[in-house]
Amino acid sequence: LFASRFAGGAHGYPLNCENYELKDRVKMLDNDRKFIRKTKYKYLEKIKPKFFLPYAGFFKEVLKRDEVYIKYNKKNIVKDYKNFCKKLDIEILDVEENTIFNFNKNKNVKFGTYKGKYYIDINENDYLEYFKEKYKKIDLNYIKNYFENSKFHDDSILFISLTGDNFENNNCYFQVNFTKKITFTILEVKNLNELLQSKNNYLFMKIRKESFLNTIYNKRSWEDISIGFQNKQFRKPNIYNSKFWFHFSNVYVGNKYVQSRTDCSNCVLLNQDIHDILFEKKSVDNISSF
Repeated sequence: LFASRFAGGAHGYPLNCENYELKDRVKMLDNDRKFIRKTKYKYLEKIKPKFFLPYAGFFKEVLKRDEVYIKYNKKNIVKDYKNFCKKLDIEILDVEENTIFNFNKNKNVKFGTYKGKYYIDINENDYLEYFKEKYKKIDLNYIKNYFENSKFHDDSILFISLTGDNFENNNCYFQVNFTKKITFTILEVKNLNELLQSKNNYLFMKIRKESFLNTIYNKRSWEDISIGFQNKQFRKPNIYNSKFWFHFSNVYVGNKYVQSRTDCSNCVLLNQDIHDILFEKKSVDNISSF
């Protein structure tokens, strides 16, 4: 039995990266999706398992505020693997058709369906309103202490704008300098625009307020902000900020939260370097919309 992720599309990048035009981001997504599928083909061809179980690729974006992801964030589906597996005489275990697989000593499988009760979640819009209400208070002193105690130093600058659903209606702006002595500064929008023009080593993130505060107040992994499609970002220079993301997703997190790890077959750094070579970049003057 070979069980593997198969779909792609779980990360905010590249749709959240304002260094590129939307049409190019869509091309990147298409290329990445095909790469994931071909990589799984190679695994299947090499391993030659009797059964292939695709998993962890069945989520759907449902909130209206994520409509750009609903429209463009296409994923691989189980059907994309059926013809290839048929050629190799590999049986696909499709969890959308069956939920129970019983294997016997003869390496055969009997299919079944779970007959019990399922957990019923609340309506997604009700949950969003609850989430916004819970994380509506911006405690700037807490945020300041959070960053100053992070022990992250790489001489880069982080600019953050806390926003509403559509990454507009900005609530506040601030700057974090990750120098030897970390500094935190609250900004006016005029100051922010001037700094974005004059500085040369920064990550600028527009983050939905409630998602950012949930991450900071609970010392969660920053991967939640990206995987949950909760930010837009502009990078200068246009390279993956690997040290930043590793530190705030794996090192500077609370003990009760799971750290983030990246699959070798989906090397983020290499993938984004390739995008930087192949696609035309936008300037910081034109990063207001998807």
